[in-house]
Amino acid sequence: MSDRPSTSMIAKLCTEATATTLPPRWDLSLGDNGAKLSLASDGKSSEFSILTCRNNKPSELINLAEEFSTKSGASFEHLIVLADFLSPRSRALLNDRQINWIDTTGNVRIVSSSPGLYLERQGSQNDPWPQDSSLRTLKGAGAERAMRALLSTTPPFGIRELALRCQVSAATLSRVVDLLEREAMLTRSQTGGVASINWREAILRWSEDVRSVRTRAALTCIEPRGLQVLERNLAASSLPFAATGSLAAKHLAPVAPLRTAAIYTPDPLLLSRELGLQRVERGANVMLLESDELPVRGCVQGPSDIVLASIPQIAVDLLSGSGREPAEGEAILDWMEEHKDEWRN
Repeated sequence: MSDRPSTSMIAKLCTEATATTLPPRWDLSLGDNGAKLSLASDGKSSEFSILTCRNNKPSELINLAEEFSTKSGASFEHLIVLADFLSPRSRALLNDRQINWIDTTGNVRIVSSSPGLYLERQGSQNDPWPQDSSLRTLKGAGAERAMRALLSTTPPFGIRELALRCQVSAATLSRVVDLLEREAMLTRSQTGGVASINWREAILRWSEDVRSVRTRAALTCIEPRGLQVLERNLAASSLPFAATGSLAAKHLAPVAPLRTAAIYTPDPLLLSRELGLQRVERGANVMLLESDELPVRGCVQGPSDIVLASIPQIAVDLLSGSGREPAEGEAILDWMEEHKDEWRN
């Protein structure tokens, strides 16, 4: 594995690669002292102050950019960040502040009013030089368990306190907290606990990392009498279950008529028999997903006594789904914004 480029090499690689992608009669050049970048076309030019960054976490990167802007007097619009690699989260945070950016892997965004230019290009989505063992994904049962605990609890709280209360591995919880802090979605208290969390951004990040609910090991079935019959039978069931996906969305923030139902249960085969479902390979309208981690408290009860999965889990299952499910997931996020007291402890 090659080493990360030096800061001086980052500036050269970024400007040289970007200059070759500009439209005809445009020029991008690095100043003699490496502090300015000039953009020119048809006799007009604009200068950007340069901040060169190397191996920075999103939270560190934004702090550096804000400090640099304050000290140098350069507005965000006339600041350009040059980096070895900018993660999707880093780029999103820079975009929110209208800061321009280029990295050596080909990710570029430059906006100029005079001369007028909008240039955006996608390069690598993965760091070519990963050098530590920090948690990088929210996939996996442990990380998902930690996310449910974090998102369903109102800060401030201590990590060990939350781990004991929610029966989550303190080590896994700590690693998930570290990831969210690096991604500037969570802030720590002076004692090392969680002071605040941007739950909406955290759910969106989680949904990017996990697969659709349809890719989980599922028992695919059909309720030939329709999903209204399924709901009535679920309400009368003595077996443990929790609805997710579109079935849960119907009871919280309905977007469209229900076509498929996804249900978590410890024993899909047993539940399918009690509900009188028919197993099918194709054309299923019911998916039974095996899970022993059903909500014990803090769950939202549907109007027909349909027990729902944890609200953050429902949102993630929808946002990481297909078809109309992501739109249903966005509706759930809006519902969560208006009903925080109903889904957070």
